[in-house]
Amino acid sequence: MFIQEIQPLRPVFYDMFVLADNRIRKERDHMAKDRFVEVYSQGLTNVEKLS
Repeated sequence: MFIQEIQPLRPVFYDMFVLADNRIRKERDHMAKDRFVEVYSQGLTNVEKLS
């Protein structure tokens, strides 16, 4: 006789929501890194102009 572990029921859309949330988080992090590089590069350019 096999004993199955009882898993709590969760809505079908839960997995889709988690996947979408992870994808959005990754996109947001990527955009934040791109923006940091853009601002940092502009700062270096401004320093070069002043020197």
